[in-house]
Amino acid sequence: MVRKKIFLIIVLVTAVCTIHISGACCQAGMVSFTFDDGLASVYTKALPVLKRNHQVATIGIIYFFCVYGGGEFMSSKQILALQQQGWEVASHSLTHSNPKKIPERYNDEKITGWTAEDEKLSIYRAPYAYEHVGGLLDGGSIMKPAASMDALRQSPGSYYFDSQHGQLYVRPAGSAQSAKLTIRAISCQREIEFSKKELEKLGCKIKTYITPYNSWPSDLRELSEPYYSCIASGGSRANWKDGFDPHNIGRFVVRSDDSISSLKKLVKR
Repeated sequence: MVRKKIFLIIVLVTAVCTIHISGACCQAGMVSFTFDDGLASVYTKALPVLKRNHQVATIGIIYFFCVYGGGEFMSSKQILALQQQGWEVASHSLTHSNPKKIPERYNDEKITGWTAEDEKLSIYRAPYAYEHVGGLLDGGSIMKPAASMDALRQSPGSYYFDSQHGQLYVRPAGSAQSAKLTIRAISCQREIEFSKKELEKLGCKIKTYITPYNSWPSDLRELSEPYYSCIASGGSRANWKDGFDPHNIGRFVVRSDDSISSLKKLVKR
């Protein structure tokens, strides 16, 4: 679940270097701010504070939450307003799924083994090998998650995942047969590629990918390089000039209940 509080991450560059966003050369250490998830509170609370201090930041936008998330998240209009004021907009994936818990590549997305659960309502089930369902695609349509089997029965075009038993249930929007279902699970590769494409359709300029849950398995690096100049993850570490890797930028997590004194110590460090 996404936290409702402002979620801030500090990126420390601890040597003379060239920063990828502006291209400006720093003559000392540099601190950058990133706000994950695209929460509306970034626009209403963080923006005024940074603006008073003539500072900007990076926002990591989850595409599905921006489009379908409601008032808890920034609208595309607010996101573009920040970009116009000098903020960087980064992709924070399509669905904010942990990369370690969903399929890795397009070839892993297809789901097989469907059997009829309720032929009258066209509900089908299949064993599912992953810990999480980031999202399902029925052909080119996005399926909606249902909170329970009862909710699934009321909602064509939806799915329900019984994680305890590893069973996935779907009710396609139209009539279908189990042998002809084309249901696919959204993979890391799709999260990486399509989040950039869809955000750019909204007018965002995307060069950076911020990894969900600060998790970045090494074998996903090759999937990101064709689309992004930089990958920001976690690790609670600074980024040193010697050996700096733009595809594995470290960040320090800061939450709204952290003390000012602890942040001062972090910046000095």
